[in-house]
Amino acid sequence: PTVVLGHSIGEVAAAYVAGLLSVGDTIRTVHALGEAGAQCHGAMAHARWTRTAIGDWSNGELRIAAINGVAAEDLLSVTLCGPVERVEAWVASASSWMAGAKMLTPPHPWHHHMYLDVSSIRDGSNFETLPVCDTTGSSAVAFISATTQHVGRLDASHWRTWLTTPVDFQGALERAVPLLADGCYLIETGAHPNLIAVATETLDACGVRVVASAVSMRRGQPDAFWQSQRSTLETALASPGSHVHL
Repeated sequence: PTVVLGHSIGEVAAAYVAGLLSVGDTIRTVHALGEAGAQCHGAMAHARWTRTAIGDWSNGELRIAAINGVAAEDLLSVTLCGPVERVEAWVASASSWMAGAKMLTPPHPWHHHMYLDVSSIRDGSNFETLPVCDTTGSSAVAFISATTQHVGRLDASHWRTWLTTPVDFQGALERAVPLLADGCYLIETGAHPNLIAVATETLDACGVRVVASAVSMRRGQPDAFWQSQRSTLETALASPGSHVHL
């Protein structure tokens, strides 16, 4: 690929695809993040908000875990996280007036500041064996973090920041725009049901045409799903002027 970026735990996979982490380093990183995440019990929810509402919002223990991207003309796809009871109460109150307010399945409040209070994260022992990789000029594939705007190295400090600050997937897509000229092909490796639509809408809003898109991993699809994904992408890649081969 020309550019890779990951949403949440996908950032580790993106670093692997970019050649910044070996398979072993990738597995060790995911394991350390999973161990850290398991120390905080909580919940997550999804909603679609206007930019103004997001900027004005404040709710104590509830935090924005991710700005996913453009969901519609005036709405952004947003993920919230926090203690279970606070998230459940928010969804119950918001479902009557907010489009798309619903509980998500993760039992942990990923990307929440409460991880700063976990001693093993605060003192770094969770991440003491993680690899260190300087990202500048070390890969022919552009790696864009959805957590940190400018990543000089992947190390324990980066992954602590990853745990405790929101994912700005929209911002990562927008930073990718100068590398994509006026058109691109998207291939999503993941199980998120809405992310590729959000990525397409976000890039389109930035003036980048998504020529075609496909997913290479998704739960519970019918047998014909993968062939249809491949056929759609191959048709687009075979169009006049295309120089990309699957």
